[in-house]
Amino acid sequence: NLELVLAFVGDRGFDTGPIDVNSIDAEQLFWDLYEFFCLNGLTFRGTRGETAVVNWVRVRVQQYPGFFVQ
Repeated sequence: NLELVLAFVGDRGFDTGPIDVNSIDAEQLFWDLYEFFCLNGLTFRGTRGETAVVNWVRVRVQQYPGFFVQ
């Protein structure tokens, strides 16, 4: 299994770790990803201090170019 890594590429460079759920865009992205993984029968427990483990997946979220999942 691969660990789901949520990353944000911004002014400070490449930062990995939990998304900032205080950001509206990040909050929406969180639920978009949650819905995606649930609908596809994958395990997604979120980024609030937990990890998400999937069998194998690489997703690019087009509406949030700064965010991606690998």
